[in-house]
Amino acid sequence: MRTRDPATFRDHVLGRIAWASSIDPLFGERLRAKAELVDWS
Repeated sequence: MRTRDPATFRDHVLGRIAWASSIDPLFGERLRAKAELVDWS
């Protein structure tokens, strides 16, 4: 059972994706597209 706020986890993941995008923009785009498919609730 998750006890943390899903929005906080989503922000964490999106921050990691932003970091990856700064190194490899194409990989970041692929990750961002996959993140949009996730149900963060």
